Amino acid sequence: QDIEPDPAKVDPAILPIRADAYLKCGWPEKARQDLAQIKKDSLASKEWIKLKERGINDSLNVYQAQIKVSEKQLAKKPTDDVSRLKLANAQNAVGETDAAIKNAELVQKRRPKSTAPVATIVEASIQKGDIQKAIKTVQEADKNGVNTKGIQFKPSVRPLSTRVDTLGKQQ
Repeated sequence: QDIEPDPAKVDPAILPIRADAYLKCGWPEKARQDLAQIKKDSLASKEWIKLKERGINDSLNVYQAQIKVSEKQLAKKPTDDVSRLKLANAQNAVGETDAAIKNAELVQKRRPKSTAPVATIVEASIQKGDIQKAIKTVQEADKNGVNTKGIQFKPSVRPLSTRVDTLGKQQ
């Protein structure tokens, strides 16, 4: 099931809202993909697009820097689970979901009762569009005695309000 349709297939009025949501959720790569489609559709003002591009680029730069720092720390100490989990979360943010899952699973193997790697695997699976893996991960963690109550993985469905001013144009 495709929970995140290709930006080209989404109602152009929804894309700015979705791009903002992705950015606020810490998924700047997804926001960048939506912004590319917004530019093609020419619905938003140039000022709004520049503002969003700056926000997306700033976020991507922060996560890329975190990846570099974590990789350096892991080169020195490969069993550093805190650095590996930071790496996984940063990889997820820049759209490297497979790498994020792999790194979180390594932490999960060493810390089978920890909630943090489970949450990272779930978030990366959702971003990847693999809801079944997210559900399976939580179910397996529950069976293994991990406290998964704080892990939110079911999408909340709320009506989206669209206003022309979200695009930076006058009403």
